Amino acid sequence: MRRTVLSALLVALLLGAWGVAPAWAASPGDSKPVAVVSLFGYDEMAADVRFLGELTGEVDLLGRSEAILNFLTQGKGLAGLDKTRPSGAAVYADGDRPTGYVFLPITDLDALHDLLKPFLAGVTDVGDRVYKVEGKGPGQTIFVKEGEGGWLFASDKLEALGDLPEDPRKLLAGLDQQYDVAVRLNVSNVPEAHRQKLIARLEEDTQKQLQRRPGEGDEEYTVRKIVTEHLLRAILSGVHELEQITLGWSLDRKAELACVELSATAVEGTGAARELARLGQTKTKFGGLRLSDAVLTGNWAGTYYLGGTADLATVFDAVRSKAFDEIDEKVDGKQRAAAAKDVVGGLMDVARGTVESGKIDGVVSVVLNPEGATLLVGKYVADGDKMEETLGRLVEAVRDEHPGFVDRVLTPFADECEGVHLHFVSIPVPPQTPDRDKVVQLVGENLEIVVGIGRESFYLSMGKDAMKTLKEAIEKSAADGDQATAPMEVTVSLERLAKFVANMGPDRERPKAEKAAEILQQADGKDHVRLVASPIERGVKYRLELEKGVLKLIPAMQKMR
Repeated sequence: MRRTVLSALLVALLLGAWGVAPAWAASPGDSKPVAVVSLFGYDEMAADVRFLGELTGEVDLLGRSEAILNFLTQGKGLAGLDKTRPSGAAVYADGDRPTGYVFLPITDLDALHDLLKPFLAGVTDVGDRVYKVEGKGPGQTIFVKEGEGGWLFASDKLEALGDLPEDPRKLLAGLDQQYDVAVRLNVSNVPEAHRQKLIARLEEDTQKQLQRRPGEGDEEYTVRKIVTEHLLRAILSGVHELEQITLGWSLDRKAELACVELSATAVEGTGAARELARLGQTKTKFGGLRLSDAVLTGNWAGTYYLGGTADLATVFDAVRSKAFDEIDEKVDGKQRAAAAKDVVGGLMDVARGTVESGKIDGVVSVVLNPEGATLLVGKYVADGDKMEETLGRLVEAVRDEHPGFVDRVLTPFADECEGVHLHFVSIPVPPQTPDRDKVVQLVGENLEIVVGIGRESFYLSMGKDAMKTLKEAIEKSAADGDQATAPMEVTVSLERLAKFVANMGPDRERPKAEKAAEILQQADGKDHVRLVASPIERGVKYRLELEKGVLKLIPAMQKMR
């Protein structure tokens, strides 16, 4: 009986988690896994299905799912399976090929026998509670072993089952408590021989990529070569200094959201660990630009170490040379070409100084509603005076070509706020503009654009009440001072977006948008899609969140197709 039950589990493994395991070679022995996979237990899965059913109005979703399961198993359900514990897999790298096993929690071998017996072709006892199990399909042969504490282990190589843990949950290191489904790559456990093979392959491929391409100019080749070499160094640093990479998905029933997380940590004491530690010190000077009624808000901030600027200078020089060559080819007249080169060169000087500073900081907000639309951007620049001077030369060059137009639309130094010079542009909406009534409703009879430049800041505001909105944001940023912030965060309000499309979008899209807005309005403000990068110990975590309203919307939109 026991032999038959163990063999029956082959089908469950082949149809379920078996796809995560590669071909094996030798027993893992005392080595540490290079990768682990965690899959939540059935009870948790059932709770998630019940939650999603209630959320989407499909209150019998769990009942229907269990009815299908009972039909497929002739009313036996998942008898014999421990529904409270996780399943998983462990991968090792002791030899030339990976090795490892899948593990599954069990409670009643006899019940499992009754459940899976119809799917098996044959079982052979090879001793030490290990069985060779053959499924009815071609190539469906694995070895299974009953371990201690109600665990079953399986591999397609007998040698992989020679040394097994008493409780494989310890290999998961809490992944089963944190995520519903997760994969973790333990980079630091990869043997050095495997690392060297990977490095050799990367270097070989890089040398092929560095071959000069037919027709490639000197500037293009220089930039591509430097960027490729920097990318290779970054990858090789990761091979040597990364500790773990984890990808996990979970459904948080309490917070009413689903999330996917990707995290990476570095080995303690390495350069990568020191660089990642900087993420915990990020601050922004532009916090006042986060508008509470925005459809989209985003921010980015941090510091980085370039490790020398020789290559950076070479890249900027090559880009500058290429840009100047194109100006010579496309701009008529020496005076006009010289003016264009002056502007491009000045802007590149500002960009280079900003990159060399090793500092990034910025915020963007987009407001979209029937009463008005506004874009608001603020970011750090290393030399605001140089930027203002360069943009001034650009204005003069345009004025030489179109003096009447520039004087009509531009008011330089229109105002000042907290030391930021505000330059105002007002462009009338042309009579022939498509859907002009809607455009005027959003931005007014004149599109307002405000460019703000401070000593180390650049601002752009566009849309209705652009000047008022920007001044309020600058004043709030100054009052709040430097604020702690995530290294990166982007948030989208789908309810506001849906309402905007329902009111202002194309006629064919408005019915769907109206339905989406109705669904999202029922989520009590939990209608956001959010991507956040946040610091963790010696690492960084990227988290994508879908709030309750988004989870309700997805199946509803599928039905509306």
